[in-house]
Amino acid sequence: MRGLKQGQPWLLLEQTPSQTQWRPYNPLKRPGVMRLQSYQAIGHGSEGALFFQWRQSRGSEEMHHGAIVGHAGHSTRVFQEVAGLGAELQSLGTRLLGTRVNARVALMFSWPNWWAVEYRPRLSASVDYLDEVSRYYAALWSHNIAVDIIEPNQSLAGYDLVIAPLLYMLSDSEATAIEQFVEAGGTFVTTYLSGIVDHNSRAWLGGYPGPLRRTLGVWIEEMDPLLPGQTNVVVAPEGTLLASDAYQCDQWCDIVQLEGASSIATFGEDFYTGQPAITEHQFGAGRSYYVATRPETRLLEHLLGSIVSACGVRAPLIAPQGIEVIERSGATGRFSFLLNHHPEEQTISLLETMRDLLSGVIHHGAITLPKYGVAILVSLHS
Repeated sequence: MRGLKQGQPWLLLEQTPSQTQWRPYNPLKRPGVMRLQSYQAIGHGSEGALFFQWRQSRGSEEMHHGAIVGHAGHSTRVFQEVAGLGAELQSLGTRLLGTRVNARVALMFSWPNWWAVEYRPRLSASVDYLDEVSRYYAALWSHNIAVDIIEPNQSLAGYDLVIAPLLYMLSDSEATAIEQFVEAGGTFVTTYLSGIVDHNSRAWLGGYPGPLRRTLGVWIEEMDPLLPGQTNVVVAPEGTLLASDAYQCDQWCDIVQLEGASSIATFGEDFYTGQPAITEHQFGAGRSYYVATRPETRLLEHLLGSIVSACGVRAPLIAPQGIEVIERSGATGRFSFLLNHHPEEQTISLLETMRDLLSGVIHHGAITLPKYGVAILVSLHS
């Protein structure tokens, strides 16, 4: 929602206080999880946290959907948790209103592209656009990097890094904007099955990745969709962005020819052993990367972690895995949200003395969050 509004604040209108009713399995939110998820939305730019539903429906399709007031009609654990959250939000006042998440990384997501990627007939039924975009987002999330979700036709101004997994459908104007972004100093990452068709679903002639060929410095001679269960290996040598190792990959392998780009990792199996699996291209003042396969999570986290670091993008705080750190800032100050997604307490080191707006406690050097705990920290010097 924040990406669709180009960074403007938004409002979480509907969340369940306890459980959904439309999934195959609908477990309860454990104590503290509703509060954690509410502050997650607020940390990402929401100006509040509202619920569906106030009173549980007596019949029809949403009869079992969670509610603040259930069929029993009186106060319960869920009611008390919602009331407690309301009191906390009231105590925060208006300090957070109007502050923004200032992301320097953008992840492209396109609904028309989603349709095009999964339209039949296609080369592989295993390719899942939403899953692949989510994998790249998760790798950035693991490094606590703020990300805007944007459409390909949105402005790239203000971003240092733009990532576009499976950018299958691409117009000439969108490709030109990406080329200009990289040429001016930006960093661009895309993957296999990109630059294949235009917005009329007609194949780009002259070699894939179509209008991105010059920007990426590669062309794709052949595409090898792997069978379910079939894998390959990505071999990363010493002296590249990646930790030297052999990584698993699956689903898809492109046979890549270099046209100015350099290979930073190669395939380790099949007739294209030794050919590029991940490439890097210096183009103008910027760089572009092409990922010619679906790499394992470990490789994806290493690769994107190295790229964001090279772009000078940093997390607000260094925290253990599973501690989400988000920063909102504006005229009223800078606010660091710490969210513990673990079912046990976690300790986070702090670079300065900070105060938690929710508890009022001042923390020197470190803060310990209980399971599913939340803190909103401000510097004592701000």
